[in-house]
Amino acid sequence: MFVNKFEDAEILIGKDTAAVKKALEGYIEIVLRNKGIDDEGAKILATGLEGNDTITFISITGNNIGDEGGKALATVLQSNNTITEIYLTNNNIGVKGAKALATALEANDTITAIDVRHNNIGVEGGKALADALKKNDSITSIYIEGNEISDEDNKAIKKAVTKNAIKMNKNN
Repeated sequence: MFVNKFEDAEILIGKDTAAVKKALEGYIEIVLRNKGIDDEGAKILATGLEGNDTITFISITGNNIGDEGGKALATVLQSNNTITEIYLTNNNIGVKGAKALATALEANDTITAIDVRHNNIGVEGGKALADALKKNDSITSIYIEGNEISDEDNKAIKKAVTKNAIKMNKNN
């Protein structure tokens, strides 16, 4: 099966958000793994995603996206209604980025899977995600390992995700 993937990380270097918006038109997936994307690149990507109604899948694992890039991506996720999966493994999202993502997950009802493994989220970020997932009905899969999240919040996250998965299965 042919999947329409956007894989051009070079366009993020130019900081031309209009060019990024145009480049993303018609694509279904963004796959930018291990491309050296930092906070600035993530901010440009996030701006390029504003108003996009075709992207459903994003994988930007193994980059160097920190708090500021995580916050920018979270802002666009709050209002996006087409992205269903986002993979951010092995970045450096941190506590502030995790809190912003948590806020986005409270508002977003289309994301079903998120991967934030190995992002230095810590206890505070884990608590924010746990609290957000209590209010979210769409996340049925979350990967959070390698973030020093408390056992209590880890259990709360798994409980919320399991509840959503069971509910989705009943509706299908």
